[in-house]
Amino acid sequence: MGGKQLHAGGRGSGAALKLAANALFAIQVVALAEINARLEARGIEPETGIALLEETPLLSPAARAAAGLMLAEKDDAMFPIDLVAKDLRYAIAETPDASPIAGAALECFERMVAAGHGGLNLTGVRLAFA
Repeated sequence: MGGKQLHAGGRGSGAALKLAANALFAIQVVALAEINARLEARGIEPETGIALLEETPLLSPAARAAAGLMLAEKDDAMFPIDLVAKDLRYAIAETPDASPIAGAALECFERMVAAGHGGLNLTGVRLAFA
């Protein structure tokens, strides 16, 4: 992943790391969608909330990019919701007792799949909080 090559460990370690990275990103996107909806319910426009959060060190570069897609309502699939759900299921299967946050994110993505939104980009998860 990325431009630098690092040895992750023995056979299967690269796949485990990929699932961990995808889970981390999925969790960030769900949290961002939830927080955005919470702020909007308090009368804070999504653009304002994101702009203020971007002034803090709290948003990762990936979360910043996801926030931009959410605000623009660009749901063209780059990482479709149904594939995010699949990766989360695999990640949780590896460590089921240590995955409560990933499990909560999976539940949200699975609701989106069940609602017929599996083909949207993962940032379309914002619709779960609309």
